[in-house]
Amino acid sequence: MVCFLWFEPLSIVEYAGTYNDPSQLHALVDDSIPPPDFIEFCTRVIRTTAVSKEVALLGLLFIHRLRMKNIEVQGKSGSQWRIFTIALMLGNKSTLSI
Repeated sequence: MVCFLWFEPLSIVEYAGTYNDPSQLHALVDDSIPPPDFIEFCTRVIRTTAVSKEVALLGLLFIHRLRMKNIEVQGKSGSQWRIFTIALMLGNKSTLSI
């Protein structure tokens, strides 16, 4: 999901939230499909830090909001590692302050 939110054009991300007609599905950008080493990294970080599901979901929400508020932001190949880590840190920080 991190790669989808980070690499897909905003029009596709917005369309995914209003999915109605399967005939209008589009192929994903190559970087939107996470490589196995990135999946392993995410799994390891989430298990090691023992963050809750809420923290992970909040991190995804932060990535989505970043893209929506800054339309010119476009993920570059390989940047998903940093955006995932930062989003998870911010999500954890935000839930700790509640």
